[in-house]
Amino acid sequence: MMPIKGFQHLPLLVSSAVVRQMDLVEILDLCLSFQNIRTATKSLHLSISGLKWIITSPGHFAINLIFNDPNQPKIIFKLAQTSTLEFFPGILNGKIIRFARSGNIFTVEWGSSVEEKLELFEDLTHEIMRILRVEKFYFWSNLFIDFVFFHTKKFETFIMDCPKITTDQMKFMFENLKVDTLKLIYFKVNGDQNPEQASQNSVHIPIANFVRKWLRGELDNFNHLSINSEISNGYLIERSVQEELRNSEQLREGWDNGVIFRRGDGKRVRINSNEYSFNFDLLN
Repeated sequence: MMPIKGFQHLPLLVSSAVVRQMDLVEILDLCLSFQNIRTATKSLHLSISGLKWIITSPGHFAINLIFNDPNQPKIIFKLAQTSTLEFFPGILNGKIIRFARSGNIFTVEWGSSVEEKLELFEDLTHEIMRILRVEKFYFWSNLFIDFVFFHTKKFETFIMDCPKITTDQMKFMFENLKVDTLKLIYFKVNGDQNPEQASQNSVHIPIANFVRKWLRGELDNFNHLSINSEISNGYLIERSVQEELRNSEQLREGWDNGVIFRRGDGKRVRINSNEYSFNFDLLN
């Protein structure tokens, strides 16, 4: 939908009154075109149930806005080079862009390189977060994208299925994120000081540190954690985890599809690990 030209001349109070009568998808459409509508919308403190980032680089970058009502269709923003509809000029984060809309789906025209796509995706995120209050966040990506942590470090689900990851990135996730369910799938770990040098022997360190700190009661940031890899020397994950568990043998409660541990505060966890995977499930 091409925005009505007269909206750009409405004063703030009138703009706010008009926005209150509109559906969210129409509001977002106008916010991409008119500064006065963006300003009016921010003052209304509109909220959305959930926001989900989806990145399968190099070809798919999308943001889904989710409503509490499951029957209400989500609003989708996606980046693409082409659209079946005509692109119209708009503004994201103070930068001129071109976008098209079909129903609840917005298509924002992107650049040719991954770097340009990521910059545009970041601008889109910032603009949405300025306009809306988000209750819950979800993340699924094959790239480690750090700009999302400017907006939140708390996620319902956080899934990374990526070819490469660094030990510093793993450490950051384990120590800084609060996630109900975190899934990490990777094939290679790079050294942090020298990205070209594989650092497979150190991949177990963040995992072992997480287990030790949780058993000591120093961490409570995950309810479910699943890690799968195809790295060489994957046995180090199993060996390091088992060493931490042996050091906490006094907390062991039993076996039920994994070793059950009860912490001093009564919290129980099931831990499974083998040569290439680690699973952590909070039971209460």
